[in-house]
Amino acid sequence: MTDITSTAPSNGVIRCTACGASETRPDGEWLVCAYCRHRWLPQRTDAPWQSDGDIGTLMGTEIHAGAAAGTGSRLVTLECSGCGAEVGINTDLNLHARCHWCRHELSLNAPVDNGAVPDAILPFAISREDAQARMWSYVASRWEFATAGFKADFATYPIAAVYLPYFIVDGNVTVRLDGQAWVQKGAFVRRDAPDLYETDIYAVMREADLEVDDLAIEARSTRSRLYSAVSTTNIINALQPFDVKNALPFDARYIGPDVNFEPRDTEVDTAMSTAAGLFATMARGYVAQTLTGYTGHTRWDAEQVAIRGTRWVSMLLPVWLYGYQESTPRGPMMHYIAVNGRTGEVQGSVPVDQGHAKAAGWKLGLAIAAFAIPCVLIDVVLFAASGLAAH
Repeated sequence: MTDITSTAPSNGVIRCTACGASETRPDGEWLVCAYCRHRWLPQRTDAPWQSDGDIGTLMGTEIHAGAAAGTGSRLVTLECSGCGAEVGINTDLNLHARCHWCRHELSLNAPVDNGAVPDAILPFAISREDAQARMWSYVASRWEFATAGFKADFATYPIAAVYLPYFIVDGNVTVRLDGQAWVQKGAFVRRDAPDLYETDIYAVMREADLEVDDLAIEARSTRSRLYSAVSTTNIINALQPFDVKNALPFDARYIGPDVNFEPRDTEVDTAMSTAAGLFATMARGYVAQTLTGYTGHTRWDAEQVAIRGTRWVSMLLPVWLYGYQESTPRGPMMHYIAVNGRTGEVQGSVPVDQGHAKAAGWKLGLAIAAFAIPCVLIDVVLFAASGLAAH
């Protein structure tokens, strides 16, 4: 296992390229001088997440500084007393915070260990106004059946900008799959059982060499585990992919006064099993195109994943987030709508007014019945008329 020192200037002073001032603020990917308003892009370095030509030569496990065990930083992490989430802020720019998951006000009096400074950050490219408009467009088709509480809240409550932690993984992998495949014959076994066919069963084996580039894996345990009964945070992964090749070396200035971030709480050793499972999933999809000679189902009984080499980088990815807590007979349920801060992809869940939905279904049923009954009467009349004509 190799620890690689990050070349990213984690908290160094970035001076304006026009006047030399050190007071700068992020504006998407750009930095803006607080004095002369000059805007410029930070210089991109030959960072590990931008280099993919050597994946096939990876051996062992390379862990860059931000993906290594927690080292601490001057960025402050606060524990939410409402839902237990850990929310990070830059205290140089922000002295108050609100949990982006449950909306509780956070106390600056109880900071917790912040973990490692990430290797890279992918700045927001979608503005707040654009993200809000995309959320409205997403909700519009679901608006009629949404609960009244959601409608009132969504129309007034501001959305949150948050950076979420991910591992970006490159992998040099071989996957072997062993199983069975079926070839269906044309004759029925019994004519009274038309779904029962004779089949030939074959043992099949496939092996695939993969060079996996920029696989994104959750680095926060509360989102890698699904709590669908009480929350819809599983929508976050549906926002992928992110254009991680455009990430910048981490700088705390991108954690602005209205921006939260989450520290990672997952180590590489824990995430390795998740990566292996995803490598196997990719292999199954890849070898599926080689199974065209079998007319029936293919079942994989055994999978072997040989990981020759991996490279791990820790990165913060941008998401616009709206959350709403619905009161249900089973307890509170959190609904979220999220926008990919780079591509504008939208995913979410909207609480449904069950009474309204049932009433609409009842009205639809009446409308169908109102249309069907005259048709039946016409058929009866025509049948009666044909009967009279026959006599």
